[in-house]
Amino acid sequence: MTERNTRIRSNQIRNVLPVDIDATNAAVDTYVPSYDLLTEKFTWISKYQDKIQEGDTYIECIDAGDGYIKFVEDNSEIMRISGGLVGIGGSPTTYKLEVFGKGYFQSGIRIQTGQAIEYGAATEGIYGSAAGQTLYIYAGILVNICSVLYVDNTNDRVGIGTSSPSELLHIVSATSTKPLLLIEGTNADAQNGGVKCYKNSASPADDDILGFFFFSGKDSGANILNYGYMYGQSADVTDGDEAGTIAFDIRIDGELETFLKMTGYNGNVGQGYINLNVGKKDIDVFISGDNETNLFYVDAANDRVGIFTNAPTAKLDVNSDIIRLRTSKTPATAGAAGNAGDICWDSSYIYVCIAASTWMRATLNTW
Repeated sequence: MTERNTRIRSNQIRNVLPVDIDATNAAVDTYVPSYDLLTEKFTWISKYQDKIQEGDTYIECIDAGDGYIKFVEDNSEIMRISGGLVGIGGSPTTYKLEVFGKGYFQSGIRIQTGQAIEYGAATEGIYGSAAGQTLYIYAGILVNICSVLYVDNTNDRVGIGTSSPSELLHIVSATSTKPLLLIEGTNADAQNGGVKCYKNSASPADDDILGFFFFSGKDSGANILNYGYMYGQSADVTDGDEAGTIAFDIRIDGELETFLKMTGYNGNVGQGYINLNVGKKDIDVFISGDNETNLFYVDAANDRVGIFTNAPTAKLDVNSDIIRLRTSKTPATAGAAGNAGDICWDSSYIYVCIAASTWMRATLNTW
């Protein structure tokens, strides 16, 4: 193989200006480099190899065999053109453009319709399907980007099933019972994953809201509103003495009201409790049995409790023909401690406390 060197100044290579070729090796045999003023391009008339070189930086053209054009800077290859393929940082073997290393595209990348972009195999990295016009990310789980995932760069939002997300993550589906979030654990022990709301505050305070789950929909006026939600709260954030709250709010007559609130106990919060009808609204509460609907019924409007009835007429209304006090009690004296209305019994008497610490009794007789 015969080699001919032609030297030009480096600034002439960068600006692609007409060059002064070193006359020493300018024209030897048929190895004559030529510069076309109209196209502003170099051409080499050679069957084998030519170089334009400035120190350790040069452009090399090989015409013999699998010819190529190679661009070298400081003895490191930065680009090679071979067989219609372009390699940056290495020799291309398969694709029109192959980049060996990281790349930055200031104005983005555009893929021609019907073509694909892929990284690695079809089971890893990023892979595109030309036929389906889809782009996939593989990390053990497949995500179809082009058809379902949209990134709103202007508002920093991600949409799944929508190209106009209104929240940080917005999921949309027109299919019945969809979309669903599935958290699947395949571990063999008794634990599984979950959803975690974490308030990462440098100054946590009592009664901070830690997270919500909202249940929203439209009304007949096409207004979007919350019909109910649940939330967690830090009732007390004292280190070693923490207490929490879980509450459920439901919309009543156009307004959200707290139906159920559960708060833990500690020395600062006080007694833990489970509170039904926190806002004191007209919300009846009842417990059903296996056969009886109104086993226990609270009439909120009249502040009454019914047992086996949903229409109590007294503070306590028992719809039954018997009441049982299982344990006997005998007041020590007629002035024993007691509250008005206390009732107790023993084998001889029924005792009724008619005023504070004032008892009367009636004798029990057989018949």
